[in-house]
Amino acid sequence: MGIVKGGRSISPVDDPSLEIFMRYAIPNTQIHTPVLCVHGATIASALFDADGESLLDDLASLGIPAYALDIRGYARSLPPSDAPDNRPYARATEAVLDVDAAVRTIMKEHPSRTVSLVGMSWGTIISSVYATGIGKGLIERLVLIAPICDHVDTKELERLMGGMDEGQIPAFRFVSKETFVERLQQEHPTIAEDEWLLRGVLDDVFKNSLQNQQTGKIQVPNGCLVDLISAFKGKGFYNPANISVPTLIARGTKDPTSSRPGALSIYDRLGGAATYLEVSGAAHFGLIEKNGSQIRNGICSFLKQLRPNQNQTASRP
Repeated sequence: MGIVKGGRSISPVDDPSLEIFMRYAIPNTQIHTPVLCVHGATIASALFDADGESLLDDLASLGIPAYALDIRGYARSLPPSDAPDNRPYARATEAVLDVDAAVRTIMKEHPSRTVSLVGMSWGTIISSVYATGIGKGLIERLVLIAPICDHVDTKELERLMGGMDEGQIPAFRFVSKETFVERLQQEHPTIAEDEWLLRGVLDDVFKNSLQNQQTGKIQVPNGCLVDLISAFKGKGFYNPANISVPTLIARGTKDPTSSRPGALSIYDRLGGAATYLEVSGAAHFGLIEKNGSQIRNGICSFLKQLRPNQNQTASRP
C-alpha cells in the first residue's frame, strides 16, 4: 500500500497566529478512520515517526491515516508570542486546544466523523482531558501509552522537582541527548545500553525534536512538569470513569513513571471497554527500545478494529 508522508501547520482557536506542526503518513487507500498521536513531556511528534520504527508508518500500512503533532513550544511548533519568560507555559489545558485544532482539521480532510487518539505519558493526560471534555463524541478509540492520571508517587515527585519548589520552575528547560540517555539507562540499571536501546532510532528522534540543530539540545516548555507534579500528588485532570470509548492501556514492566499500580488504577476505573497490555522489559520510552515493536504491534491490533471509512480514497493534506 502506497504512503504519502509530510508535514503541515495548523492554528488553534485561542491563537490563530500560532503555527502548530503536524506530521502525517497517509495511505493511498484509506480503509479506516484516522488516528492522531499526542506526545509526552520531552520528545515531540518524532517519537511516533522514527526511521525504521515508525508507528505512523505501521498504521498507514493498515489503511489508517496517521498524524502526530508538536504541542505549542515543542520541536517545530513555536511557543505563543505572549509565552511568559519566567513561569511554565504549555499546560495540558492549552495543549488540548492544539489537539482540537488537529482533530477538526483531520476530520475535514478525510472526511470522518471521528478520530482516534494515541497519547504517550503526559500526552495521555492531554488525550484523556480532550476525550472527556471538548472532544467528547469526536473520539472513536483511545490508546494510552505509559498512562498517568492521579496515582500518588513520591519518587517521581522527587525526580521531577529536582530539589526545587513549585514556584521556582522556569518557563522551559534544555535537554541534551546525553542527559536523556542517562535517564533511560537508569530504567535499565543491570544491562548494557546496546542490549535495550536502538541508538540509531534515538539519534533520529532526537535530531527531529531539536528547534535549533546547532545547540544540540531540546528546548522543552515546563507546563508539563506542573501538570505531572499535580498528577503525582493525586490531583488528576480527568476521571477515567468518564472515558466511555474503547481504550487500550499499554506500559512496559520497567517503567517507573507509569507504574503498574497507577496504570491498573486507570484501567479498573475506565467507563468503557478496556484492554491492558504490558511489554516485558520495556521502560518509559519503550517505543524507541529494541522491544518497541511489541508495543506498536499491540497498538496496531487494537486500532485495526476501527470502523471502515466511507471515503475510501484518501485526501492529501
